[in-house]
Amino acid sequence: MDVKVAAYWGELEGDCAHADEINRNNLLGLIRDNKDTVFGRKYDFASIDSADEYRRRLPISGYEPFRSYVDAMMDGDKDQLTVYPVYNYCHTSGSEGLAKYIPVTEETLRRCIGAFNHRQDDLIKKCGGKRLNLNTFRTDLNKETSQRLIFSEAYYRYIYEQGLMNEDEYLGGWTVLFSEEPGDRLFTRLWLGFACEDITLIESVFQYDSLIFFTYLRDTWRKVYDSMRERRIPEDVTLPDNIRKYLVEMSYTDERLDKVKEICESGMKGIAKKLWPGLKLISGISNKNFNAEEMSLHEFIGDPEDITYYYLIYAASECIMSSSPADNCYSYLLRPEAAFFEFLPVDESEVKDSEFDTVLPKDLKVGAEYSPIVTNFSGFYRYMIEDVVIVKGFVGQSPLVEFIKRRSHTLNINGEKVDVRSVEKEIAQLPDPYKVMEWTIGIERNVSPGRYFLAAVSTDGKVGLSDEMADILDEGLAKANPDYEDLRHMNYISKLRVLLLPPGAYGRFMSENGLASGHKKPNHVSKAGFSAETCRKWVEKYEK
Repeated sequence: MDVKVAAYWGELEGDCAHADEINRNNLLGLIRDNKDTVFGRKYDFASIDSADEYRRRLPISGYEPFRSYVDAMMDGDKDQLTVYPVYNYCHTSGSEGLAKYIPVTEETLRRCIGAFNHRQDDLIKKCGGKRLNLNTFRTDLNKETSQRLIFSEAYYRYIYEQGLMNEDEYLGGWTVLFSEEPGDRLFTRLWLGFACEDITLIESVFQYDSLIFFTYLRDTWRKVYDSMRERRIPEDVTLPDNIRKYLVEMSYTDERLDKVKEICESGMKGIAKKLWPGLKLISGISNKNFNAEEMSLHEFIGDPEDITYYYLIYAASECIMSSSPADNCYSYLLRPEAAFFEFLPVDESEVKDSEFDTVLPKDLKVGAEYSPIVTNFSGFYRYMIEDVVIVKGFVGQSPLVEFIKRRSHTLNINGEKVDVRSVEKEIAQLPDPYKVMEWTIGIERNVSPGRYFLAAVSTDGKVGLSDEMADILDEGLAKANPDYEDLRHMNYISKLRVLLLPPGAYGRFMSENGLASGHKKPNHVSKAGFSAETCRKWVEKYEK
């Protein structure tokens, strides 16, 4: 795959020409700086003088071997894993329903500055206009944060503190972009969008957020329009006082509202360019697994030649690994400065004649599949990212990778990564009279916000939708998975649905969805999910 790195990436392409040297130097600097930490003394970092010796001595691992060190760091014990100052402990989900807390150091944040924003900054500089950012970062800029943030929130707060953000570019400014209790952010964003015609960029952390925004626009535009006419926030809209005040006092004209009404009444197809003629870019993390959602998004965006999609980054909470090197590109370019990188081949024969279990970036094979192994600047050493990527090509010595799937059995709508083992645990703990003997779960496709759909056979013969069981499981998943809880709270994900079926009907449901298990073990997860039409048909058949 031949991809030319876009001009807005500056010196990144030059770094890629020397990526192997930068990769090895990252490691040597890390182990030198951290040789006197508790972890560094355990593995005698002081005596390691090469990447090869490091790979021989340290094992590949997941989060659990680091948990006790992180717990000690959070209790105030310094120099456990890293000597770099910790900016925040980001939370994410872990296996077996245990939350993970990821230390994020200032050194990590310094190294990933611009990973999110270079393309957007370049666009605003060239075209002017405003950014409509669909996210709210839950932190108060006026006080030191003690709240456990997700990575994007820590990142945006950090670049704000470094003076790298211009408030005037963002619709709503800091009032809307940073708020510990953002309330109904979609109502706020649609009000801002209706008020301002001069939007150049619609940006979010995940591209899926844009689809949620436009489906909200489709379903709720008249309510927002009426509220703007009256300059009054409805009682059923939850917003903090400062955002309420900002919206009702902001400047917009009756002529603009007249135009908004006319456009919305004419239909939703291609509405983005009608509402905001200067719109140039839609940005947010995505990959080919979200093709169905993106096709739905295209209905709102239309297909104008001068609007492009930019997919930001490929990352985990533990490391910002890669950036999209060009518009409309699902392949991500490994950022040499971000960490020390290795890759574990999915095909073990690739390393059968080697003394090492991993391959360094410059030696990856185009078309082969790997799991990234990172030694980051926040204290994780030879840490396995539970993803599988395929190598699509190179820029210099730096590979272009495309995300394929998670190694573990997970479901994922918007970054929450629900491990099926967690679902199994919650279902096993269901109290009477909600116990089930057969079940499968998948994402209900083509609904917004997304949700999970569980089809099951109840032990007491009940059929139809079970709101009570859905409430129990929803609460259990929220407790087990902080990301799921956050996304539910912010209405990025809807409450799951539970449909109870008779045993024979359950078998037909499984067969219709390509999940018949025969004599094999039960199939608890539909990787492909279920279409909204399929779910509607089965619900209507058995709902009383």
